[in-house]
Amino acid sequence: MPPEAPRAAHWFREAAKRGHVQAQRNLALMYFHGNGVSRDLQQAYFWMKVAALQGDEDSTKSLEAITSGLPPDQRDEAERQAQDWMSKNRRLEP
Repeated sequence: MPPEAPRAAHWFREAAKRGHVQAQRNLALMYFHGNGVSRDLQQAYFWMKVAALQGDEDSTKSLEAITSGLPPDQRDEAERQAQDWMSKNRRLEP
């Protein structure tokens, strides 16, 4: 793993929490591949779903790949968390 990967994950996480869609997608991919973070398909699904709910088509397409390796209960929990995140963080501007 490149030494800068954990640092990149940190900054993607900070931007993702602030609603930056591309950072959400990038963080999801880092969790999916275990790049800079421990591999965590539930976190990957969560961040990819948040980005998808904000209209990112690439994230919507990527959800299928994540879902295939994720147990249904973990997917359902990540789905619930993503919906909850969106209800608390939805931006009002277009």
